[in-house]
Amino acid sequence: MTVYIKIKSLAKRKPLIDNTPFETTGAVAISDDLVEQIVRKMVRDYNAKPDKNHQDEEAAVKNALTCFSDGIFRLFINDGEIGANSPISLKENDSITFIRLTMLTGLLW
Repeated sequence: MTVYIKIKSLAKRKPLIDNTPFETTGAVAISDDLVEQIVRKMVRDYNAKPDKNHQDEEAAVKNALTCFSDGIFRLFINDGEIGANSPISLKENDSITFIRLTMLTGLLW
């Protein structure tokens, strides 16, 4: 089934990735499964490029799932927010949006 992925950051006006088709493999029952499938595909695509540092797929998945459960980014499916380990029901041509939250830094005083 084909869904469309968009990645946004609160610090930027334009999306980092805009409506990129993604072919899901197998049944996706919970949000963590979806995040894992997307991260694995993106790491494989990145590693397929010549002259790039190869990234560890397992480490990337672990990092993404930790960030998702810690609230570093939010996941929306068709404008509805989905939390970590939440059940999901994907349909053909659904829109999946990841919003990366920006941490503010600076001195308190």
